[in-house]
Amino acid sequence: MATLFEGIKIPFTSELPIKSFKIEKVASFTAPVQASFKKFNFFYGLNGSGKTTISKYLANHNDPNFSDCKLNLSTSTSPPDILVYNEDYIARNFHTENPQKGIFTLDESNTA
Repeated sequence: MATLFEGIKIPFTSELPIKSFKIEKVASFTAPVQASFKKFNFFYGLNGSGKTTISKYLANHNDPNFSDCKLNLSTSTSPPDILVYNEDYIARNFHTENPQKGIFTLDESNTA
């Protein structure tokens, strides 16, 4: 146990919950690609290089579309909660259900 503040004990382990992942046979990943994780991970690349596909896999690793992909976990038997900030997250959390209607012009052609 590592002590953070007086009286508060937080378990600390140097082992990461996810060691690596393999992604293949989905979107632009025809050949298998494997990547290892660090404590913090940042994905960047050109458009169409697979960043969104990776983020969707990590956020929804049980989705049947990712049946050929694999998370290599540490000792735990179930995957941890993975926080992913991508376009799906933005759509779920920031877009309103009832968007403002468009602007239109009134003139003689649409009067009664």
